[in-house]
Amino acid sequence: MRQVARKEGVGETLVRGCVTEEARKLLGAATSPEAPEVLGLDEFSIRKGQVYDTAIVDLERKAVIGVVSGHRQQEVADFFSALVNVDRVRVVVMDMHEPYRQAVALCLPRAKVVVDKFHVLSHVHRALDQVRTGVEPRQGKRGELYHARYLFQTARERLTPSQRTKLTALLGRYPQLHRAWLLKEWFRAWYRGGSRAAAEAALMRWETSVRDQGPTPFKALFPMLRLWREEILNYFDYPYTNGFLEGKNNRIKVIKRTAYGYRNAQNFRQRILLSNRQEAQPIAA
Repeated sequence: MRQVARKEGVGETLVRGCVTEEARKLLGAATSPEAPEVLGLDEFSIRKGQVYDTAIVDLERKAVIGVVSGHRQQEVADFFSALVNVDRVRVVVMDMHEPYRQAVALCLPRAKVVVDKFHVLSHVHRALDQVRTGVEPRQGKRGELYHARYLFQTARERLTPSQRTKLTALLGRYPQLHRAWLLKEWFRAWYRGGSRAAAEAALMRWETSVRDQGPTPFKALFPMLRLWREEILNYFDYPYTNGFLEGKNNRIKVIKRTAYGYRNAQNFRQRILLSNRQEAQPIAA
């Protein structure tokens, strides 16, 4: 803004006003978008660790339909209430953020909540990493497990032959870590299962194995699996993820980095919505 103002010999306030007005035209006059059938919710920070907003996405069209100031229940509920034909929403994909679930229950009672599977798997991967650091606590960044940590997190099928050989050798030397790695791969395979009934039975077997044999970091997942069980299992009826939204969040970070941060939160939200115009894809007839 400042550079344009200097170049054109006008005030910075005038440039900001022109940009805001043009953005309003480009984004359209309507303030209440049409409700999609499948929504995705995810939070992102404007200023790291201080301010969180919520990106709301039409997952079928791959388009951001709104950026909510905040990530609390009322803030998200207000956006839902303003949607046109809100009863169209049948699925909402989110992470395990309780205010989001409350907002959906309040405003979208017909919608099914699906916990994003990548969010669940991130907790499983974190448990595996806790086992790894517990096996080699005194070595820190000097230990062999630290330098090979990416091998344990990488999906089995994505490992190269040489990586598999190295991983097999490490797992052979650390039985507890081997057990944790198998539990991680078991859970990943669980998401590739068939029906919901089969998935529910398989999850119970996984939990029984962890309860009987550990390790402890995996037992710490039980409260999550209890409190969000229905929404986690809903994935097998509605196999949607927030993969596009996670990619969009990466784009948001690029926007913020390019501008060296934003002091005005409204300008930041406006820029996000403008960047989305060229990316949105129409739904095929």
